[in-house]
Amino acid sequence: MPKYKNVNESIVDKFLDKMFNVIAKRKLNKTLVDLGKKDPKLGKLIAQGLENAKNVEKRLKQMSPEKKAAFDAYVKQKGYKI
Repeated sequence: MPKYKNVNESIVDKFLDKMFNVIAKRKLNKTLVDLGKKDPKLGKLIAQGLENAKNVEKRLKQMSPEKKAAFDAYVKQKGYKI
């Protein structure tokens, strides 16, 4: 397992934010692929995140119009963008 240097909470937060944005968009870039190869545990977690994003998208497509409207209202109220 690789040893990471100079890790603090700010760096971790920025990394996780960027990683989850990539996963949410379901676009895997070369950096994440390389990280996954160098650190197998992280690679497995990235793959799980991509699978979860796919499952969430599938679930949203299966929602009834009423539930979808309620979900959209909740998301808008919280200020999230989908």
